[in-house]
Amino acid sequence: MKVALTGHTSGIGKAIYESLTSKGYEVHGFSKSNGYPLPESITRLVQEVKDFDIFINNTYWGFAQALIMDQLVKQWANVPGKRIICMGSTSANVLTSTYPLYTASKKALESFCYMSQTQRVWPSITNLKLGMVDTPRTDYSKEPKLTPKEVSIMVLWILKLPAHMVVPEIVVKHRDQLTAMS
Repeated sequence: MKVALTGHTSGIGKAIYESLTSKGYEVHGFSKSNGYPLPESITRLVQEVKDFDIFINNTYWGFAQALIMDQLVKQWANVPGKRIICMGSTSANVLTSTYPLYTASKKALESFCYMSQTQRVWPSITNLKLGMVDTPRTDYSKEPKLTPKEVSIMVLWILKLPAHMVVPEIVVKHRDQLTAMS
C-alpha cells in the first residue's frame, strides 16, 4: 500500500511515518522540508498523491487540511479502495478557545469529513479526533497528553481494518483528560 503523509518530519507525523515504514508500508512524506510548504503547494500535493492508496492528512497550517480535502475528495470521488485519515482535534468542539484559528480550522476539517462521508462511498474517510498530544507545539501545557506513538498505533489499527469497514470518527484522549471532555 502506498501512503502519502503530510507533516512527516516531527511530532505525530514522524511517529506515524516511522511506525508505518517499520510495518512495510511504502510511505512518502510531504512537508515544507522537502518542497511542499502549505498552503501554496496544495494543488501540486493533491496531483502527486492521486496514485496513492492512503492519504494521512496530518499537517496543520491554518485551513490547509480542509483545503487539501476539498481537492483530494473530488479527485478520489468514488474510486474504490482509497482511504483518508485526518488528524482532527477535540478542540473542534470547544466553545471558547485560546487558539481560535486552530479551533476553527479543526472544526472546518471535521465538517468537511462529515459532509464528504455522507455524499459518497469512496474514499473511506476517518476523522481521528485527538485530545492533547505531546509534541513541541504543546510544550506550553502541563495537561496529561497522548504520545505521538500512541496516535500512530491508532492509525495502524484503522489501516488494518478490511476495506469494507469504515470508522467515520474516533475520539481519543488521555484518560486524565476525560474530566475536561467536551
